[in-house]
Amino acid sequence: MKRKMVITIITFLLISMSATGLAREYYLYDHEQNEILSLKDDLKGEALKTIGLTKNPDIMMATGISQQYLAVFNSIELRKEKGPVFFQPGKMVVYDTETGRTADFLEIGFAPYQWIYTKDRLQFFIAYYQSPKKDVVEILHYNIKTKKGTRLTGIARQVTDLGLTYDEKGLLAITDSGKPVQELVKFQIAPFQQKSELELGGKTERLYILGPDRAALLSFNKRRSRKSNYGSIKIIDTYGNTVVEERKLFHPYTGVYWHEENLSLFVTNGLLSENMMEGRIYKVTEAGIRQHQMPRPWAGFSYFPQQDRLYVLNDTSLTLVDYSDNFSQSFKLSSKNYYPGRFDYYFQSLPQTNLAIIACFDKGYLKFYDLDKNQVLKDSTCGRSGKRFLNSISFKGDLQSQTAITTNQWQSRYYVLNRATQDITVYDQEFDIMKYLVPNEPPLAMFQINQPKLQTLVVTAKGLFKIDEEKVDLVPVAKFSVRISRVNYLEEKEGSVFIYTDGFLMALEPEELQVIHCFYLYGDPDQKYTKLSNSERRYYFIPEM
Repeated sequence: MKRKMVITIITFLLISMSATGLAREYYLYDHEQNEILSLKDDLKGEALKTIGLTKNPDIMMATGISQQYLAVFNSIELRKEKGPVFFQPGKMVVYDTETGRTADFLEIGFAPYQWIYTKDRLQFFIAYYQSPKKDVVEILHYNIKTKKGTRLTGIARQVTDLGLTYDEKGLLAITDSGKPVQELVKFQIAPFQQKSELELGGKTERLYILGPDRAALLSFNKRRSRKSNYGSIKIIDTYGNTVVEERKLFHPYTGVYWHEENLSLFVTNGLLSENMMEGRIYKVTEAGIRQHQMPRPWAGFSYFPQQDRLYVLNDTSLTLVDYSDNFSQSFKLSSKNYYPGRFDYYFQSLPQTNLAIIACFDKGYLKFYDLDKNQVLKDSTCGRSGKRFLNSISFKGDLQSQTAITTNQWQSRYYVLNRATQDITVYDQEFDIMKYLVPNEPPLAMFQINQPKLQTLVVTAKGLFKIDEEKVDLVPVAKFSVRISRVNYLEEKEGSVFIYTDGFLMALEPEELQVIHCFYLYGDPDQKYTKLSNSERRYYFIPEM
C-alpha cells in the first residue's frame, strides 16, 4: 500500500518509498521522442521500458500485471477568449506495453483526487468530485485484473484521506458531508459497499494504519489565537469502527513523523520559542499512545527503530527514551559549540557502529557520541579554519555548512562535508583530523552508500566522486555534461543508486558505482535534437502513485 497526494502540475518528482516489495519505477516523458520511459529502480532485467502513450499523464503506476500500467490524466478547464468556460473530467487509462494498445479507459471526474491501492497492485481506489461544482464525491473501486469498476456516488462533499485496513478487506475514508463533525466511513471491498460510519470531532486530516485492527486519526489545532480549540490523536478499532483511545493536543504547534517500517507514529505538540519546542512527544502504535512531557525545551529528536529508542536534543542535554525497557534518562552535554536556540542541530547514528553524531547543520560543530556509554567522546568543528574565518569576514560563498557525515566499511574513518568551507574533513578512529579533501569544484552534497558495502559519494557542480579508502582521496566516477546547482535527493535500493538533481536523473550500480543511465532534463548538450529548441526541456517526471 502506498500513500497518495493531490495531483498538481508536474514540476517535481514525487519521492516515496515503496512498502510493497515491488520495484519502484521512475517515469519520464521524453519530449523529443514523444514517448514515456519507465525505469525500474532495481536495474535488473528489462529495467528500461518504452511506454507508447503519446500524451503526458499526470500520474502513473506499475500494476500487478507486469506489462500493464495505470495512468491518470487530470481534469482540465478550457477557456476561450469569448464564450463560456468548459470543464473536461479526468481520465484513467490502463496501457498494455505488450500489445501497444490501451487495455481499458474510464472517466473519473474532477480533481483534487485521493487514491490508494493494494500491495499486489491489482485493486485500485480513487475519490474525485462528480462535477466541477465540487459538491459531491464519488469513489471508484477498480479491479485491474478483471478490468471492472464499481462506483459509489454521493459519498460526501469532501474526502480528506483514504486508507486500506491492514488485511486490505476494508477501505477507510475521512469524509466531510457538511455536518458539524466529520465522519470516518468504512467500506466493504467485496462487494464494494458502505458498511459503517463514525463521527469525529475536530478537523481530522490524516489516517495511519497501525496494525491488524488499529488505525490512528490525527487532527490539528490551527486556530492559534483560540485556547478553546485543540487537536487530537485517536486510535480506532478498524473492525468495530470505534474510538478506543484518545489524547487531546492543546498547543498550536504539531509535528508528525511516520515510520512505515514498524508502523509507528510520532507526534510532537507544544510551543515554539527560538527554534526550540516545549511540550510533549507522543508515540502511537497498535499497543496504544505513550506520551512524554519533556522537562526541557528541545531542538530535535531521532528514533532508532531497531532499539526502540528515542533521542531528544534538549537545550543543555540529550534525553534518552527507551520504550522497550520503559525508562527515560537525560545526559548533560557540554556547552562547547552547542547553541540549539540559535542554530539547527541533528542527531545521527553512524551505520554498523555504536556511535552517533550531534551535528550543527549551520556551523559544522560536531560532538562524537558513544551510544553504549551515553557520553560525548570528543568535540570538534569540521572544515578548514582559515576558510571558516574568510567566510565570516567576507560574507561570501555558502555560509551555511549543511553538514553531512559518512563512514567507511571498517568504521575506521569518518567524513564530514562542510559546504561553507567547501571541503570534506577526514577524522580517524580517535576522532582526530587526518586531512581535508578539497574538490576542484565546490561540493554540493555527500551521501552514505550502505550496500553492498559502506562507501561515500560526493557530488559537485561538474562531477561525481567516491572516496578511495586506501588513498583517502577523491576518485572521479562521472563527469557531467551540464553544470548543476542543486542535488534534490539520493535514493538507494538493493541493486541501484539513483541521484536526482536540477540537471539530470542518474542511475548507478552500487558495487563499483558505475553509471548505467543518465537522463539530462534539458537534453545532453553533446547531442543533436530535431524537436527541441534551445533551453527547452526534454524530460518531464511523471509522479509515481
